[in-house]
Amino acid sequence: MQVFEQEPWNFPAPSVLTVGVFDGLHLGHQALIKHAISRAKEKGICSAVLTFHEHPLAILAPPFCPKRLLYPDRKQQILAELGIDFLACVRFTRDFARQSPEEFVRNYLVSRCKTKGVVCGPDFTFGTNGSGTVETLRDLGEKFGFFVDVVEPCSVDNMFARSTIVRDLLFTGELDKVYRILTRPYELRGTVVPGHARGHKLGFPTANLDPTPQFVVPARGVYVCAVAGDRVPGVLPAMVNIGYNPTFGSDRLTIEAHILNFAGELRGTKLSLFFLKRLRDEQVFSGADALIRQLTRDREQTVSIWEEPGVKVMVGEVDRLLKGGTFASS
Repeated sequence: MQVFEQEPWNFPAPSVLTVGVFDGLHLGHQALIKHAISRAKEKGICSAVLTFHEHPLAILAPPFCPKRLLYPDRKQQILAELGIDFLACVRFTRDFARQSPEEFVRNYLVSRCKTKGVVCGPDFTFGTNGSGTVETLRDLGEKFGFFVDVVEPCSVDNMFARSTIVRDLLFTGELDKVYRILTRPYELRGTVVPGHARGHKLGFPTANLDPTPQFVVPARGVYVCAVAGDRVPGVLPAMVNIGYNPTFGSDRLTIEAHILNFAGELRGTKLSLFFLKRLRDEQVFSGADALIRQLTRDREQTVSIWEEPGVKVMVGEVDRLLKGGTFASS
């Protein structure tokens, strides 16, 4: 896959294109992309994606911008694995947003992307204030000589595959449903920062994660995660607590990862948490002894879950993602 992000850029060959933020790259996004790849192969030309470095609402209406689901490098990796030939990463600005639908099509789809076909969903909008619709796109396709294919939304277990749905499911801790829509475990990254060392005193030392800003933090509770990082050998199991430590009266949300089979120093390093299963809700305990008993049960359950066949598949997917791919950037 060839990546275009440094201005000025132009695709070197005609393309069948799909356009969007693609936050999460869930099943619905994958359906659009696979259709674009299929149509490009039919035409004997290249498949392409035009996406944005940031969500448009981060520029146009920051208070209403949703939390993000997917890191840019992971997005590039997954698109490459799907088989896209060209990826254009456009910086969304107010000037960009002021383009009329026809200006966007002429300036980007036709001139830069050499578009011979556009694949989109039925609710696709573009141009100033989202004034362009699928019908607008079809009219412009007739004018500029490209076809438009509309792919209907995907559903999973009676749920639409939408980024909004994934965020809502993460906010309620429904990881099984998240996995089915994303087709991979949700990933949250951060930097390990100093904590209060309570876990160490209790016999359950933790890495305290300061998460990447603007990314979804799942619901409060205890989770089984796969952990990877700068100083973590491979992919290791962890029990992760997200919450306020109510037993100790804390008023600050923390993310604490007790990594099994690991005793190294991680402060200042980067960690990635891949959320596999939810163990339980956040609880208040009568004291340290009651908390230790529960943490012991949590650890035993984490070890057991890590050995489940379905979880082994998920861990294998994480390992494959971390081995990653490389991209040619233009």
